Amino acid sequence: MSLGLAGRGLAGIGIVCGLLAIGLHVAFSGHYVDDGTVAAYLFFLLALASHFPAEIGQDTRGAALGAVAFGLFLYGPALFAFDNLGDLDAGAWLGLCAGLIPFGLVLVRSAEREAGHSAPAGPSALDLRSPGLGPALLGLVLIVVGIWLPAGSHTGSSWHSSKTLAILMLLLVAANALLAARSPARSDAVLLVAAITFGLVTYPFVRGAFEQFGFLGSGSWIEAFGGIGLLAGVLATRAAAARAAAPAAAPSAAAAA
Repeated sequence: MSLGLAGRGLAGIGIVCGLLAIGLHVAFSGHYVDDGTVAAYLFFLLALASHFPAEIGQDTRGAALGAVAFGLFLYGPALFAFDNLGDLDAGAWLGLCAGLIPFGLVLVRSAEREAGHSAPAGPSALDLRSPGLGPALLGLVLIVVGIWLPAGSHTGSSWHSSKTLAILMLLLVAANALLAARSPARSDAVLLVAAITFGLVTYPFVRGAFEQFGFLGSGSWIEAFGGIGLLAGVLATRAAAARAAAPAAAPSAAAAA
């Protein structure tokens, strides 16, 4: 079995596990499907993530949507870790298998590099003129600030609720900042880590929609807007890099013809 085929196979397994997790028992909170908004959102993400293993030319987009779903599934285990992991049931653990979707893309890209089919990702220097840099950095700052603000109207901050969850958010913020500074603008790693972060920090916002928005604290709102700004900034940076690469690729194609 080739490395690329293995990556697509693992992504397919991750999608199936994610779909099963939606209907299985998670923990004290019941099932993901008990909340219609969460269930519909996860179904939507995993359905579009199937474009990746189906090989219809949307590998990066499908894997990124799967990464968002993985971030959502990651919230519960991070909240319960480490003292209360025994309270988690099959739905929580199967949901983590959605991480196989972005991991599958890593394997596919590795296979493409070995075969010499991958296109150059461009320079790795941080472009201060990128239109997405500002929103992405602002998003990271908002996520950090939101960790210490009330997550709910009657609850403490994310740091107070779960040190593990808060530390995970901080680690993801650090990973996003490091990748933004060291990786090419169109790097898949930058997009996947931003998508996972977006899924994790927007979970309370998605769960609170639409009848429970009033119970969300300022921390949850700020974290959600931070995740949106981060992902929007990364997508804007990728789009700008793609537009900049297009004129350079056109003369090369003409010369080859």
